[in-house]
Amino acid sequence: MSSSSEAGGPEPYVRPEPSVRPEPSVRPEPPVNNGLVINGGTHYVGNQAIGHQAQAFSGSVSFQPQDAEQTAARMSELIVHVEQLLSEHREALADPEATTRELRRLREELDEAEPEPTVLRRALDRLTAFVQPVTPLAVAVGELAQTVRGALGV
Repeated sequence: MSSSSEAGGPEPYVRPEPSVRPEPSVRPEPPVNNGLVINGGTHYVGNQAIGHQAQAFSGSVSFQPQDAEQTAARMSELIVHVEQLLSEHREALADPEATTRELRRLREELDEAEPEPTVLRRALDRLTAFVQPVTPLAVAVGELAQTVRGALGV
C-alpha cells in the first residue's frame, strides 16, 4: 500500500494540535499615585483632598484653652516670647523700631477690657509683615496671631 504522498499526490490536511497557552500570571495593579505636582510660579493652595474618597473641609480650626484666664496667660506668654526673639534677631529686621511699636500696640489693645478687632487685626498683620525675613520670629508671631484670632474671633 502506498500513501498519496509517496505517489506524489497532495498531503491530507492535518489539523494542528491546539497549543496550550499558559495562563497569564495575575499581576497586582500598580499603586495609583494620587499625589499633586505643581511646577513653577507662586501657588496659593487652600484645603485639598487627594486620594480615594478623600475629603477636604474648610473653616477655621483652633484649639482653645478652657477658660479666659488660660487664654490670656497663653497670649502673654507668646508676647514675651516674641519680645525675646525680637531682641535676639533685632539686626535681621528691616525696621526693628516699628516692629517693637507694633508689638507694644498689640499688647496694649489686648490689655483693654474690650479689644477692638480691627486694631488687633491690623497690628497682627503689620507685625507679621515686619518679621517675615526672620523665620523664628515669623513662627512665633504666627502662633500669637492664631491664638489671638482663635480666642477673640478676630
